[in-house]
Amino acid sequence: MFSDGGVVLVLTAPIVFLGPFLLGAVPGYLLVRYRIVSPLPISGFLTWYAFVDRGSMEPFIVLYSNPIVHAYALGVLVVVGFGEYLVRDQVPYVSHDPLL
Repeated sequence: MFSDGGVVLVLTAPIVFLGPFLLGAVPGYLLVRYRIVSPLPISGFLTWYAFVDRGSMEPFIVLYSNPIVHAYALGVLVVVGFGEYLVRDQVPYVSHDPLL
């Protein structure tokens, strides 16, 4: 992906290297700030599956090397988290106070 160098390398390399961090940081933030749990196991499952599938013919590892997929996965995690937030908002005994 980076073999051509130049502008493509300069523009996509930071996104590709920052993407995996965001795939863990966003669910972690949602857990700590809003007590939303579901995005964290989803992100953990995707990480585990990418690790297990790294040697197959069509690897799932593209999740960690394609900036478009980073944005899509983060969007899905945020939508799932927002859905959980709305459901938990209807449950009277669940607090949204930050954990820290």
